[in-house]
Amino acid sequence: MELNIMAGYEVGFDGLDALMAKLDRVATLQDAKNVVKQHTARLAQEASVLVPVDTGNLKRSMLVIISSDGLASLVSFRTDYAAYVEYGTRWFVGRRFLGIPFLIEKVAFINDMERLVR
Repeated sequence: MELNIMAGYEVGFDGLDALMAKLDRVATLQDAKNVVKQHTARLAQEASVLVPVDTGNLKRSMLVIISSDGLASLVSFRTDYAAYVEYGTRWFVGRRFLGIPFLIEKVAFINDMERLVR
């Protein structure tokens, strides 16, 4: 199976070791995994609502992966043309079906992670 992943959206943390140490003292690692799972599910749900449907192939190509350790996730669309629909071309404007929900969920995700380490 070939996997085509759209690039452009990512949330990363600098100082992951410090975050893990703080989580050990304040919250459990399971709480952090639950936050990742919750926001991944919300992102996937919102993206599936916003994805344009012509034949339905793009919507059916959604791939949601949560890593084995539960601290990383991926929401992607596995078609050759997904990036063109997302970002647009010189002939049409992109639909931002993944970008807009990502930007909204990113803020909520960061707020929830900060709440865990307070």
